[in-house]
Amino acid sequence: MKKLIPLFVLIAVLWSCSSDDDGAPPSFEAFSLKTYQPSAMNPEVQEFETGEIVWSFDFANQKVVVEVALGATSIRLDPGTYDYTLNDNVCNYDDNRYFHVGSDAIGLLIMDNYASGVVVISDGCIDGPIFTFERD
Repeated sequence: MKKLIPLFVLIAVLWSCSSDDDGAPPSFEAFSLKTYQPSAMNPEVQEFETGEIVWSFDFANQKVVVEVALGATSIRLDPGTYDYTLNDNVCNYDDNRYFHVGSDAIGLLIMDNYASGVVVISDGCIDGPIFTFERD
């Protein structure tokens, strides 16, 4: 019987480790809204402090969590968790695709400067808003 105890312990350890990754939370990357330009017709750029409005992207699972600091006003999306899709649009180029939350076509998700911590969502090709985010 004593010889079986290590075997049972080994089985228990392996069994408990096998599902560690099953419930792992998604990997969100937080980006603070730094500037917002409503349109070319309204070129006045609004600037924001780091952490004032944060969009955390889970690029692998196409989810975004929007957080707005106390006293700040949300821009485009209210605080919450949203599924998004990347769709075809005449504005698409390279690997950049149009960012949709539900039926709301927000703009082209531009990842050109992602490595340096900058993500842009721009509807500028049809005179819409431009959001510039910086990684927290």
